[in-house]
Amino acid sequence: MFSLSKYVTNNGGVDYLLLHPSHYLMGDYASCNTTCVNYNNKIILNTRLVNYSKLFQTKTNALFNDENSQFYVMPYWGYDSHNVTAILQNQQLTNIKKSLYERGNYICNFNGFEDCKYVVWDEKLYAYGTRWDLSGNIGQIVIYEIDENMQPKNELIVQSPIGMSCEKNWGAIPDKPFHFIYNITPNQVVKVNQDGTSEIIGEYSSVITEPNLRGNCPLVKIDGIGYITFTHKHCLNDSDNFIQLNYYHSLVLYNFNMEIIGKTPWFTFQDGSCEFTCGMCLKDDKLIISYSQYDCTVNIIEVPVSVIMGLFNYNDIDLLEQYKITNLQDYYYNLGKLFEENDHIRSSATMHNLFLLNTEDFSDEKVKIIVIKFLQFLCDKILVMNSIVYNNYIRYFIQYIKCRINNFNELNYFINILNKYDKIPLITNEKDLKLKNSLHKFTIF
Repeated sequence: MFSLSKYVTNNGGVDYLLLHPSHYLMGDYASCNTTCVNYNNKIILNTRLVNYSKLFQTKTNALFNDENSQFYVMPYWGYDSHNVTAILQNQQLTNIKKSLYERGNYICNFNGFEDCKYVVWDEKLYAYGTRWDLSGNIGQIVIYEIDENMQPKNELIVQSPIGMSCEKNWGAIPDKPFHFIYNITPNQVVKVNQDGTSEIIGEYSSVITEPNLRGNCPLVKIDGIGYITFTHKHCLNDSDNFIQLNYYHSLVLYNFNMEIIGKTPWFTFQDGSCEFTCGMCLKDDKLIISYSQYDCTVNIIEVPVSVIMGLFNYNDIDLLEQYKITNLQDYYYNLGKLFEENDHIRSSATMHNLFLLNTEDFSDEKVKIIVIKFLQFLCDKILVMNSIVYNNYIRYFIQYIKCRINNFNELNYFINILNKYDKIPLITNEKDLKLKNSLHKFTIF
């Protein structure tokens, strides 16, 4: 499996990280799953902010009696999705503002507008994505028109064309208003009516034989060729010491009759574990692709169209083996440090967790120093915010480190700090009291 990031950067493109100012993260959110669109010759981004983190364990050092390696850490009421929009200019975020930022209805564990995608139809900007909090634990596609202030209007709640309880990953067709790719395999197109009903209007031929593939983001029209978009799949990587759900992506090529005529080899963006793309758009002769790692980063690829289209012609997949990411320990450490320096707490915690999982020698004094500095960083956040989330982060890390390092007496200092704080949130108002009986308590699960 090759890395698209390395392929791009070795062939005239760039891959860079975007950091939102920490005050948009409200102390306890991570930025992820950015979408992008070329609207009025400006690259508009929408970034999802989430209040959960993905943490991982190994088989030999499992903290929980469970076969899964991946756990979510979130507040007891469930997770929130907020959104911020921005203009991408010279590899920087400008004109950042809140959009689709409401806190949700809190009638289920999933609140707010998630995995937003932008599309332009008839010179108007639209956003679509999934909401669970409109009818209670039913994932529905919702479409908004976006006004000149980047705020949503004219909400359209879409009914599933086949009665599914979770609808997501639709791919908007840019010059066919309210038409979407519903599935990659089978290759189906769905039309949304103005009353919110939807119907599959066609199933078209395809060169892809692999079953049950879904989409990721809106299609991009390439003049004289057709449309391209992403598909993805999950694969369980069960190694000797680690169980991990890997995400793999591929680009799909359509002709203008919506027939699939090409597919690239499967690839990762970086390391291939938990990655997802929500956006791709065209600016001049470049494609702009947005993706996220572990639901805690905002990455942007800018690459000549010809470089991406060249992947459809690769006959010798072995040649792509040169494009692989190596030395993951340093990679995760440097990301964790960058997020720490910019006060992105959740993102930093996730990357430090991955650094530890990719560390072989815990007796190295350098590793101990890194661990102590990071624990002190998290404890400082507790002392300022009395945050239950950070408290549980630190307890998680300490348990993991105790499994790997014997006689690490410095950990007692942090344990004493943690013991001063409650492990569950206080009930502060009537609304929280009602939620307590219907929603799960704060936990790692």
